[in-house]
Formats: sequence, C-alpha cells, structure tokens
Amino acid sequence: SGRIYVVDTVTNPRAPSLKKTVEPADIVQKTGLSFAHTSHCLASGDVMISCLGDKDGNANGNGFLLLDSEFNVKG
Repeated sequence: SGRIYVVDTVTNPRAPSLKKTVEPADIVQKTGLSFAHTSHCLASGDVMISCLGDKDGNANGNGFLLLDSEFNVKG
C-alpha cells in the first residue's frame, strides 16, 4: 500500500494501538520518494526510512525519508 503505520506499544503493551498512518501521497508530494523499506530511529527523535523508489515507481534505491518525532514528513 505504501503506507507507513505507527503503532503505539508504550501506552498499553498488551494492547498495541494504531497511533498514525502516513499516507504515500504525502510522502511522494513532499519528497518524490516511494517504496519505504527500513526504518532507523535517530538520536534527535526523528525517524529515517530508506526508500527504494521514486515518484514514478522506478527502483532507484537512493532516497531517505525523514519523519519528525510526531511522524510528520520532514523531507
């Protein structure tokens, strides 16, 4: 689907809940990237996600998506 799902496992570890969904249209519009792959938590609180494709679906594999600590697309 291209979506990024953020799951809250802190509030109630026995009943995880969906905190936020980052839509692919928002990612493509702000970054031109698609096919989010692997996430990395940064010391700043941001989340860096490697992306395998561009806005046209080409498998470039040379992009990184950055989400802020509230999981909004930064770039």
